[in-house]
Amino acid sequence: MDITKRRKMMALFLAGTLTVSAAVTGCGRKNVDYNVDNTQPKQTEAGLGQTETSASGEDLDSGSLWSKYKIPFTCDTEIAIGDTGLSKIHVTDDDISVPDTSDLQIAQYKKKNPESNEVKKQVAENLFDKDEGIYVYDSMHRIKKDIQAEITQYQTAKENYPDPVFADSYDSWISDLETELADAPDSYPAAGDYSADDYVGTVGGKEYELYYKTDSVYRSFNMREDFMMYRPKEKATYVTPYSKADYERETGTEADQENTVQNACSYSKDEAQMKAEEFLSKIGAKDVALQDSSDLYWVYTDATNSVVATDVDGYSFTYVRAVDKQPVSTMAFNQVENLQKQVEYYDVPVERYEITMDSNGIINANWCDYLESTGESAKTEILSFPELLEKANETIPEYYKTYPCKYNAINFNDVTLTYYLTAGAADGQFEYKPVWIFSSCDDKSDPDYPSEMVVLDAADGSVIDMLNVAMKISAD
Repeated sequence: MDITKRRKMMALFLAGTLTVSAAVTGCGRKNVDYNVDNTQPKQTEAGLGQTETSASGEDLDSGSLWSKYKIPFTCDTEIAIGDTGLSKIHVTDDDISVPDTSDLQIAQYKKKNPESNEVKKQVAENLFDKDEGIYVYDSMHRIKKDIQAEITQYQTAKENYPDPVFADSYDSWISDLETELADAPDSYPAAGDYSADDYVGTVGGKEYELYYKTDSVYRSFNMREDFMMYRPKEKATYVTPYSKADYERETGTEADQENTVQNACSYSKDEAQMKAEEFLSKIGAKDVALQDSSDLYWVYTDATNSVVATDVDGYSFTYVRAVDKQPVSTMAFNQVENLQKQVEYYDVPVERYEITMDSNGIINANWCDYLESTGESAKTEILSFPELLEKANETIPEYYKTYPCKYNAINFNDVTLTYYLTAGAADGQFEYKPVWIFSSCDDKSDPDYPSEMVVLDAADGSVIDMLNVAMKISAD
């Protein structure tokens, strides 16, 4: 089986004319029994006057967002096209997503000030075994031990699992490294005042690298040992750890659906999650919620990129910014077609923390955070779903007139009520507020990178200009 070789880098990290009748719009509460982890209401009657109940039989009319704002479980409708030049704007979703809460809030945030050297020192000393020393890593002036480890890595690969593509390169690489080794220092300088960006140290006898650049929103803490040296396997040339979702995407193979494969990790999932959250505490992460967790799949491939083995050992956890314990949307808009041609580059980095671990502890951790709460938040009300669609008939055509797309028709296939980052009243101020996101996802199992999307302020139905948010995020 062939898979595309991908090394994850730090990027790591984002309705026609309406009448008030849901039956006319095509968005409605169908006579369908919804029972997914007891989180969506169970609808037994199409009439809005009937009582909604959860799978456990609880009355949801008084407290759920579904009832309070007349949100259907499914939607199939069209938005007015106005003078956009489009032939159709279609909205369909057989599983609308809504936060699992009875109230919504607007939370105030501000950009963090550049973190002081003292903060970097605290994080480094929290993560590394301080008594073993913490050092500044300099990739341009590596020490003898690091160079020798790379020589050993190439010698091992050449002798045991050579890649034909590099067959003529191993010897020259080793020769260059031996030349570098001759004049290399024996040790890296001590961390000192923590004004550097890159540090190395040990945790439980294993070496790790902490990347913590002051003017970057991206940080990482990674085990330094080459994975093939860490987990060698006969006939394999490479090994890559994947979360369940990434494993299925990369291999085109469904992960074990019947839980017949035993996770070899010595920790239970709950124990591993506790360790992940201990890590979050050590790096100072606050106001976060678990977005996703899964077993960790180690995929071994040979030189032809064919899978030779897969081990399940460890866990993957993804945490994101949370408002009132509800995870915010991680949907990115930097691949949205009609915005790509407006500016050369734009982005709103997603505040996300990705952690993988096995029986030895943390393997990799990558995170992005650049905002901090002001401590101010307030409950808010939003439009009912019929009111939202009515307003969308005005605002979405205006949006596509301002930012035209290359398509003849827009087909949104995902409808989500969530929290999204928006610009605040003053420079450097931002809000996470309730929004409706209509998006087009080629792969609904990976909805974070849609080809088309609009973000509607749930309070008034206006379209939020995400390019404006991106410019304010990038402003110093």
